Amino acid sequence: AFLFTALLVGSAWKAAGLGSRPENELLSGMEYVSGEEELIQTVSDISRWNTGQANRIDITVAGLDRPSIIWALKDFEKISTDLAFSEKSDASIILSNPDSIVQEPLEYRGSLLVWSRKPAYSQFTWQDWFKWFFNRKIPQQKETIMLWVRNDLFKDVSSQN
Repeated sequence: AFLFTALLVGSAWKAAGLGSRPENELLSGMEYVSGEEELIQTVSDISRWNTGQANRIDITVAGLDRPSIIWALKDFEKISTDLAFSEKSDASIILSNPDSIVQEPLEYRGSLLVWSRKPAYSQFTWQDWFKWFFNRKIPQQKETIMLWVRNDLFKDVSSQN
């Protein structure tokens, strides 16, 4: 009874997302946002370098239907959303799908970010069930986004002109 109770409490703790690897919980059925901290840090740094404030830079979310991104950027003052990636955009920062390409690559620098992870059920083997049960290690499907920053916002580019 004690072992069963310990197993039940441990499983409930992990299923609530409080375990060491919440992205690998099978029962949640949702993606786990893992790139929020990296995105916020990068955007805040660029904003601070150029405006003096961590949340004053203009950001365009283009072609991404992810409410988690808008929620992560809720503290920024100038956010706009577009249904599609505009090749003539002049936004300081653009977040888009990884397959979106900026028309003028000399105007923007791009970086790929892993935004979220979820279990890749189709890649499971019978050995993965044991790995999951004991270590919470499973094959993952990673969802990525592209972060584009205008080149003139970097100090090294400004000094070369």
